[in-house]
Amino acid sequence: SKATVSVLNCWGRWCGGGWPRSRATVTAMGKGDFAVKYRHTDMLLDLTKDALRLRGSGDLVWIPAEAIMAGEVALGTGELTLTLFRRRSAPGVHGAAEGARVSSAERLIFESPEAAARAFMKIHAMTKACTTVPPGATVHMIVNPCSGTGKAEVCAEMARRVLDFHGVKYTCATTAAPNHASALVKDLALHKGDVVCTVGGDGVMHEVINGLSARTPAPKHLPALALIPAGSGNGMLASLGMASLEDAVHALVRGKPTALDAFEFMQAAPQDPRTGAPLPDAPTRRLAFLQASYGIVADIDFESEWLRWMGSARFPMTGVWKVLTLPHYPARLTMKLARTGTSAPSNAAPFVPAPPAPGAEEVVIDSDFVNVTLSNAPQISAGSTTNPHAELADGCIDVCVVRRENVSRWTMVDYFHRVETGTLAAAPYAEFYKASEVTCTPKAAAPLQGKVDVDGEWAPYGEFTVRCCPGSLRLLAPAVP
Repeated sequence: SKATVSVLNCWGRWCGGGWPRSRATVTAMGKGDFAVKYRHTDMLLDLTKDALRLRGSGDLVWIPAEAIMAGEVALGTGELTLTLFRRRSAPGVHGAAEGARVSSAERLIFESPEAAARAFMKIHAMTKACTTVPPGATVHMIVNPCSGTGKAEVCAEMARRVLDFHGVKYTCATTAAPNHASALVKDLALHKGDVVCTVGGDGVMHEVINGLSARTPAPKHLPALALIPAGSGNGMLASLGMASLEDAVHALVRGKPTALDAFEFMQAAPQDPRTGAPLPDAPTRRLAFLQASYGIVADIDFESEWLRWMGSARFPMTGVWKVLTLPHYPARLTMKLARTGTSAPSNAAPFVPAPPAPGAEEVVIDSDFVNVTLSNAPQISAGSTTNPHAELADGCIDVCVVRRENVSRWTMVDYFHRVETGTLAAAPYAEFYKASEVTCTPKAAAPLQGKVDVDGEWAPYGEFTVRCCPGSLRLLAPAVP
């Protein structure tokens, strides 16, 4: 077991007063109970199968085992500190949304160091039994230190501490350049039950998925994937219902795999966005898991890179300027509509696109657009619902189109307000489609106007085709509602 008992400086008994002699307020002590001091109150602690129960005179406190993420015993004292990830019932002061898990510490003072050590081992065994990582499996962490505001190492340290407490084996590698994550995953020694965990933004997961698809021989079964958020957007995490770092770390050790479609993104003739010249070395095929877009949303993503230090605030700041200038993006959009109402089955082999349904209806739109978004998830970033109809594993590409002829600057203010509030489905100027294959042919001449965005990563300008690969991925999501 990799459970660790951290050695802390001995600061004396709680408040320097030693263990109280009087226990007049403590209820009758049963077999296996521990006498403790909790929040300046004398109580009795007993350990049930799935919780810690603290009871005193008229008080009863439950600490569920699923919320306990780590623990430490101070050397030479009876002090045991537990780190809990609990859900908030109201919005948090540090930006945590209502219902998001936040970290807190609970301190228990036992009568002796020996009692604290015994309780620690029992609590550790209880929480270890709650982990959903298979015995003997390894979590392979890939950290991008440049993601978001540069806090990836801090996030990774929290994850490592929790994995240590739960006795889960792990490896940790740090990326040093673009596409380094793909190279790392391509050479990983993966075994049944292993998890590949990214610490960074959606772009790191994009690289990991492409690295997995490039393994030779082609894998028949892929490892489960997990995300620890340290990026600016973290759209997939938000779409999975996780709103904090603690949510993600909790899902890493207590979550369950959920199916996720992948997109195949193909370009026959990539071009340089400045000159229009062909790019022969650019990849003609890549995989995506979140979205592909062309238009104002892609421009905002890339043109706000110099504001990365602002975190997610960089997007609305750049959006104000784009709304004022209101560019338009001429293109031809060809969609083969999907049959809705039934979920597409997972493929026997991952990353194999599903063929269009026989006789599928084809829709062609040749127009000036403000935005075209092809979504696999409702949220493109935390707090930005660009396609409320999107589902993670329905075998469809969810398309949202906004044409230039239907909007004004004021309408675009309404558009971004609806994206932020999740009410875009009711907007009269937004068109929604479910497709199995989409081809977008941008028509602007060089110097080219508009950018192509794939999972937050730059793609060369030019015609691209997106097809859905149903159920190709498994992503760890919260197991507890």
